[in-house]
Amino acid sequence: MDEKQAFLQAIIDDPDDDALRLIYADWLDDHGESERAELIRVQCDLASLSISDPRYAQLEDRSDELLFLHEKEWVEIGTVISDLNWSRGFVEDLLLKNGRALEDAQSAFEQHPIRNVFFGPPTQIDPASLLDSPFLDRLRSMSMGFYDPFEMPESLFTLLSSSQVKDLEKLDLSWGQSRDFMTELCKQSNAPRLMHLGLEELSTEDALSVFSPHFERLTDLDSTEGFGTDDLEILLREPNRWTGLGLNYATHSAESLKRLRSCERLERLSLRCLSDEHELALPTLKALTVLTTISDVAPPGIFRAIDLSQMERLKYSWVMNPSRPATEKDWHDLEEMLQRLPGAMLHLELDDFTGAPVAELIRLKGVENIRALTLEMSDVSDAEVDALIECEALTGLRSLSIESSFSAPQLIRFAQAPLLQRVVKMRTYTDDCNDDVVNAYLESPHLKRMRALILAG
Repeated sequence: MDEKQAFLQAIIDDPDDDALRLIYADWLDDHGESERAELIRVQCDLASLSISDPRYAQLEDRSDELLFLHEKEWVEIGTVISDLNWSRGFVEDLLLKNGRALEDAQSAFEQHPIRNVFFGPPTQIDPASLLDSPFLDRLRSMSMGFYDPFEMPESLFTLLSSSQVKDLEKLDLSWGQSRDFMTELCKQSNAPRLMHLGLEELSTEDALSVFSPHFERLTDLDSTEGFGTDDLEILLREPNRWTGLGLNYATHSAESLKRLRSCERLERLSLRCLSDEHELALPTLKALTVLTTISDVAPPGIFRAIDLSQMERLKYSWVMNPSRPATEKDWHDLEEMLQRLPGAMLHLELDDFTGAPVAELIRLKGVENIRALTLEMSDVSDAEVDALIECEALTGLRSLSIESSFSAPQLIRFAQAPLLQRVVKMRTYTDDCNDDVVNAYLESPHLKRMRALILAG
């Protein structure tokens, strides 16, 4: 093993030790790889800062610039990896293309302390086949999705009974059938003692399973379909156990949500808000730093009830109610919330909108605090495209997804939008992609940091 690979192996063996990473950065400097060394130092600094720190945006910009220039040199993506995340100078999260196994990304595993892997969805490999991989025991988090309408593959339980996954801490099965998973896992004597679990649906038997020794370490539970009122009541028999709960699409009254007040350790919460009654439900969640809400009001009262200055990540999906179009007051309330944010942390989704939501949004004060923007509109007018092209205020934007079909001329014009200068990932739809569209983005002077551009059709 040469000196460089010895450094990499030491980091892989002890991925939480930043000192090793910084020593390796010094070694890289001494061996002519100064920009690779800089990325490690920049991202280690980023990991120690809150998003409200004045240095955060500058360091993140530099990180994005370095990865735009060198990512393909520093990790072999090929035809295997769909997406990845860098942290503290190395890749730690991978999304593998459907049907790909861990060994297909061997080069990435040999150079990076990868601990979190997403398969699919839908997952198109036999879970038990992962037992042959030499990289399996490194994983601390796995995400899979099975679309069989009746049951999960038995081989998943074969995998989870192996000593190779005994250190697995997080399992996400929120895409596809997962009802009664917890009940079944309790039957596996060697199953990993998970700390985080994501399911599509939670049964009452699953809720009761949290009190089993198999789940004594479980502190974060998420359900795509959400917990029913009775299930939530079961989980809150031990309120101080929970650091994360995903109620998601389940409908709960403000009275029901008041039970969460006793969860003094709750740091992450995902829920659906249907009225401003929720403003009074959660004012004492002092530990909360990550909040995801789905609502047909703008914004729901919960945002006025919590301390936004302590937030690290905030996601808000505003789903337009066809019987109640957005009013001037709605936009004013959104502006008020934006201005209270300490930095660019908001992931904003505007769903099922008609009219001109872009023009309304970009005139608001505080839009520089939007980090990711998803626009789902019935159609994209030329006026809306022009509004985005001319927008100078979305200075914190890193990710843009437009879930409506662009025409080729609109896409070509949009390639000249200055707001793309800071965007790292962009996704949009078109039925009219051609060479002129592709060349417009290849030649655009504004794509200085973009590492992923998806034109779906």
